[in-house]
Amino acid sequence: MQKIRAIVFIKKLSERIPNKNFRLFNGFPLYTIILERLNNHPWIDKLLIDSDSQEILEFANQLSKGIAINRPPHLIGGHISGNDLVKYDIQFCENEHIFQTHVTNPLLTNETITNAIEKYVSSLPVYDSLFSVTRIQQRVFQSDGTPVNHEKGSLNRTQDLNPVFQENSSYFIFSKTSFVNSGYNRLGLSSQMHEISSIEAMDIDYEKDFVLAEIIDNNKNKFPEVFNL
Repeated sequence: MQKIRAIVFIKKLSERIPNKNFRLFNGFPLYTIILERLNNHPWIDKLLIDSDSQEILEFANQLSKGIAINRPPHLIGGHISGNDLVKYDIQFCENEHIFQTHVTNPLLTNETITNAIEKYVSSLPVYDSLFSVTRIQQRVFQSDGTPVNHEKGSLNRTQDLNPVFQENSSYFIFSKTSFVNSGYNRLGLSSQMHEISSIEAMDIDYEKDFVLAEIIDNNKNKFPEVFNL
């Protein structure tokens, strides 16, 4: 399997949950969960950790695969997009292919990371990128009330509806070439979806997310279909 270089962005300040990335998640700082997982993954050769936090940059240098990237001042702030950060960080990436994720997805499993990389590599060059999605199999409407995946007034069983898929931003896999050729976009020019469960896709944005993710992490045996137990 071709080695992949991982990129993770970790900012010091959090708007919705103070010190979110540093808060203990079942005994460990949240930012360490995914970093340790990627550092130990056999198909990740190096782990680029982009941050404006000295604590996180020091932790990055302690990891066997870690490379600390001190985020420049012009890329600090809530208005900065993931594509902006990749555009800067890509200069430190020697590999052609990149796996980018976030520390706010602590329930993302090694198995899913492996499956996503396998799917991405095996689909080249038909698809030039891959992104994670979650399935929505409910009656979905546009903002004006127009049905998206069903006829209005129809009471067909939800399991018979055509599913729609939500980008959950858990991870993106792409190449340096596809990123540049698409105008600096992680989705490239011919992206494919990779479906994961809503549990794995849980992103910690609010306090309730933090609490629920910890409960699930402590009760993985209750979700064998997700955590392969």
